[in-house]
Amino acid sequence: MRLQEVDDLGDRRSGGEHLGDTLALQLFDIRFWDRPAYDHEDVLYPVFLQSAEDPGDEGHVGAGEDGDPDRVRVLLNGGLDDLLGRLVEACVDDLHTCVAKGAGDDLRAPIVAVQTGLRNNHANFSGHVGKYMEVRLTVIGSSPAWPNPGSAQSGYLVEGSEKLLLDCGPGVLGRLRKNGAQVDAVAITHFHLDHWGDLVSWAWLNAYGPEEHRIRCAVWVPPNGIQELTTFAAHWGNDRMFEEAFDLHEYEGHVRTEIAGFEFEAHRLPHYTLEAYGFRIREGDKLLAYSGDCAPTPELAELAHGADLFVCEATLAHGNRDGSPRGHLSAEEALAAADGPILLTHRPVELPSPEGASVAYDGLSVEI
Repeated sequence: MRLQEVDDLGDRRSGGEHLGDTLALQLFDIRFWDRPAYDHEDVLYPVFLQSAEDPGDEGHVGAGEDGDPDRVRVLLNGGLDDLLGRLVEACVDDLHTCVAKGAGDDLRAPIVAVQTGLRNNHANFSGHVGKYMEVRLTVIGSSPAWPNPGSAQSGYLVEGSEKLLLDCGPGVLGRLRKNGAQVDAVAITHFHLDHWGDLVSWAWLNAYGPEEHRIRCAVWVPPNGIQELTTFAAHWGNDRMFEEAFDLHEYEGHVRTEIAGFEFEAHRLPHYTLEAYGFRIREGDKLLAYSGDCAPTPELAELAHGADLFVCEATLAHGNRDGSPRGHLSAEEALAAADGPILLTHRPVELPSPEGASVAYDGLSVEI
């Protein structure tokens, strides 16, 4: 554990009614290590748990020595031991129904079940850690096919144990570089320029930019997408520019795979006559759905089903303003497909925001 500074630790009330310590405890930033606790600089040493009435009789256990695992605790820098003690003294019982009122109370099973021996090569390591890890979405670019003033086109950074960028339209790479963002993988929904165009600039960066500024990552494209990239590159006189710049892969429709630590599944969706996909992205118990570009279809509701957040395009003022076959949604059509929280995007700034609906903008960051 790394202890962050908490301003209200010294604010104590004689009656024990101040519950600021509960919040303070939540502010401690927890990190995971695949090594013994006593190897970390913030852990002082493990000691035997002693009765509060006999604090002077402490039997120390040296690093690496065996002790009774049910009676061992860890002392940490920053006064965490004192903080926990004051929570108990104040009878703060909203943390758990079995908070100890005496030193000998057993807190083990009711508090948390800990799986021991978990390591990076454990079969369910990513799922176990992801259950307790924040998943965050940052909108890098939110414009439709024509850019809103000052806005980049489609790009959505999903951060969990790793970082996955959904689409990479013009303007996205510059925003990523300005913010110093690192990316582990990029997934492209379809080959309209506003959803992948900055891969061209990115390929030049990785080929000719200063080594310390290159951003190496995997790029996942639709079926037969690698050949599409090769065809595009041939027009610019460098047939292998994408293969040399990225670790290229093709995803398959309705086949779950792991990309950048996320469970990833692509769903085929109608978008004029172009092959296009929407994505379902999961880490632990958090699920994000992303429409890419899409016409009205029952498959859209299937894509959105059960998502903690559905990011859905809403390009049109009215559905009858589209071409034939259709390729985009109105806000009303997008909202009708959702069965939970929805964030509208790919929307022209000239169109009003639907009442009560959230609309994405560049720089928006939300926890899923």
